[in-house]
Amino acid sequence: MTAVLRAPTGSAADPAAADPAAADPAAADPAAADPAAADPAAAIRPDAALAEATLAEIARVGLARLSVDAVARAAGVSRATLYRRCPGKPALVGAALDHEVARAVAAVAVAVADARALDDAVAAMFLTGARTLATSVALGGIVAADPGALAPYLDFAGGDALLARLTDGLAPLLAPWAADPRRAAEWVARIGIDLCRTPTPLIDPTDPGAVRRFVATFVTPGIAPRGSAAPKEEGP
Repeated sequence: MTAVLRAPTGSAADPAAADPAAADPAAADPAAADPAAADPAAAIRPDAALAEATLAEIARVGLARLSVDAVARAAGVSRATLYRRCPGKPALVGAALDHEVARAVAAVAVAVADARALDDAVAAMFLTGARTLATSVALGGIVAADPGALAPYLDFAGGDALLARLTDGLAPLLAPWAADPRRAAEWVARIGIDLCRTPTPLIDPTDPGAVRRFVATFVTPGIAPRGSAAPKEEGP
């Protein structure tokens, strides 16, 4: 807090003597001391700022030349603060991917809101996901120039984490049509990831007609419709 020169407490020149809130606004308004008390989003904005700064830096210099120091400067935080939140470059890139996944899922939720059938909903998911990726200069550039660079974040443990986040986001959107929304969401997410990361996909993921035919032929037949018995996991 900025230091303020004032007369000794109790003097007529010190309005804080009569009203402590005059010297410390937090005494009357807890939100003044903790912005998150008034705006819960304030608690997550610093990490969003790091994610956005990371994406901007990737777009500027590429993933291989991404610098932790440059991200810290762009986000307006110290290197120590950055490392407390994201300990190293892999964590930074992971946070940036999380940020883009959240952005994609939010856009997909809007697109699916008007869907009247499962085919429409899944097609909207693929189309919106592809458009979201296309608008990300950083990730779109990586996929176009060097899709293998994202392999550590899309395969093995990184891929499992990404798949889990997408499944969590998509499952509620498929609940109106799928007997097992989580299983359906994972199926859709797996196919969507493969379409977006393949340099030459089987279809143009931005072509509504092609996507709709692909979904109806290969994707939704693998989803048990709501009202039917969800397939059971097979034992070993």
